[in-house]
Amino acid sequence: MRKFISVILFCILLGCSATKLEDAISSPDLEKVSILYQDDNDEIVIFLSKNAAGGEMISLNKYTKTGNVYGYDVNGEFAVNIDRDIQDEFLTVSPVGNSSIKVFWGFVFNYQGAETVKYSLEDEAGNILYESSIRINKNHIVIEKLPKGIDSDKVTLRYQVLDHNGKVLVER
Repeated sequence: MRKFISVILFCILLGCSATKLEDAISSPDLEKVSILYQDDNDEIVIFLSKNAAGGEMISLNKYTKTGNVYGYDVNGEFAVNIDRDIQDEFLTVSPVGNSSIKVFWGFVFNYQGAETVKYSLEDEAGNILYESSIRINKNHIVIEKLPKGIDSDKVTLRYQVLDHNGKVLVER
């Protein structure tokens, strides 16, 4: 009986585990989880889900994998509500969960021919600290791990969404 109570308490405090990442993430508040990006080396996940109100959202967070068992803890989750029926993009720089890993990430929906996001990170004086170009994946997601030393709270993000010919579709 003590062992059973310990296991239940462990799941409540740390999040439950499962043999599939989708199952480890799913909860009464997050339904129909669909993995859009998964990195087993850094244990980073971006997923689509429906919240309790039925709205869609995309979330970024860390997970754990020990052998064939996945664990997920909602602490540190970065989530944004979305509407995939309209032309929309959400691109940002943020830490992943409660880790020291910083990433440029987001989504680009319904821009005809959108293929690449070109971005730069600038310091307060307007100096470019880092710039890169990244392809939009088949799930309309972009993500790139940033070099150590970039403080995501102190940079200005500038980006362009480009089509396959290099034409600028969005610039911010």
